[in-house]
Amino acid sequence: MRELYNILIGLFVSVWAITVSAQDSSGKEITLAQTLKKIEFEPSMMLQLWVSHTDSQDIYDTDAKIYQKVENRLNVQFRRARFGFQAKPVKNVSITFVGYYDLIGRDALAATFGGLNTENNFGVWDAFGQWKISKKTELLYLTAGLFRPQINRESMTSAFAVNSMEKAMTQNYTRPHFTSNSSGRTLGLNLGGLWLNKKQNFGLQYNVGIFPNNYNTLKNASLGRQAAPLGVGRVAFQIGQSEQDVYKIAYQTNYFNNRKGISVAIGGAGQGATELFDASYLSSIDILLNWKGLNFNAEWNRMWREKGNNTTYQVLTQTASHLRLGYNIKWKNTWIEPTIMGAFYIGENAIEQQSLAKTIGMSSGSHQNYDIGLNWYINENKMKILLHYTINQGQAGELLEGCVPNMYFTQSGVGAIRRGNWLGFGANMIF
Repeated sequence: MRELYNILIGLFVSVWAITVSAQDSSGKEITLAQTLKKIEFEPSMMLQLWVSHTDSQDIYDTDAKIYQKVENRLNVQFRRARFGFQAKPVKNVSITFVGYYDLIGRDALAATFGGLNTENNFGVWDAFGQWKISKKTELLYLTAGLFRPQINRESMTSAFAVNSMEKAMTQNYTRPHFTSNSSGRTLGLNLGGLWLNKKQNFGLQYNVGIFPNNYNTLKNASLGRQAAPLGVGRVAFQIGQSEQDVYKIAYQTNYFNNRKGISVAIGGAGQGATELFDASYLSSIDILLNWKGLNFNAEWNRMWREKGNNTTYQVLTQTASHLRLGYNIKWKNTWIEPTIMGAFYIGENAIEQQSLAKTIGMSSGSHQNYDIGLNWYINENKMKILLHYTINQGQAGELLEGCVPNMYFTQSGVGAIRRGNWLGFGANMIF
């Protein structure tokens, strides 16, 4: 709660600092009260209610040193619960705040991804300001605060906007690699913009950012004695109808038959020496194709870290990718979309490299995740009903049983597991 309180106070002070110095067109200063009346303010709330049934889940018994079956289980949870607002204190400046209250009711032995919220704690999800520098065009924006670095589409797209039940586990491997946390958020600065040539049906979106607060040692409080900021960049080429008419740092997947276009993006991230590694990098390519009822997106990420000492120097690599396909079917005033997705993680498999991977904050082994299901959009993304089945598979490489090389083999609050499969029924609501 203290973190939430500090963020809210900071946002209020930022708005106050802008508004107290505001002037009207004649140059006369406007009072704070007068300016507050003119502020555009839009509150929001987002909920994901899930009912899941888990099967084939195992938990590792550290005493017997074997995996044991756990009973199949029904679980009801608020997978995601968000609240927030967007405010526009003056022209060309916006402020976004989102808090979270996720994972209420989650069973630690359900096969769904995610940690626990046993204490029902609030937290800060997004808190950033955005300044439109190029007043008459979309060419240049400055974003500052706590937000998602603009690298790869899956990390930047809201869980309320994807068409699988859960986001592709691609992000479960890329986010810790470039932000050292599972939320994919970190504090920093980003310059970006959007250029469109509507006559030629072509556009470019571009971003470059720096994030010095990319904590990854000393219990997530500091980089340690060595400090290296995270640098990121991404360029998206849009052919046909654009996915955005104005610049944004959040993205959609389904345009409900209103887009005929393809977006292809390349992105990358790099960080210098910290106490964990000598260097860390990520390269990414992602694709979004919307053609009438067809919605297709795919992503491939290569991640590597370098670590050396007086005698050896090693480079460890891992990849994370996914493909996801859906098709819109109009039904009365709603949409029905059958979807299918496959996600794949591949890391080091030799025991020596796997041991080093653990010490420098990388996963290893391999993990496959498959989702097949049906979405019913009652009010597009604002009200969506989902029915999906998810299959998990994983390999530990040369490590012994009970080790936790990747997301298939570990669960917050539990330890070593072999993640099961699950049938999910859910409702997404945006107010």
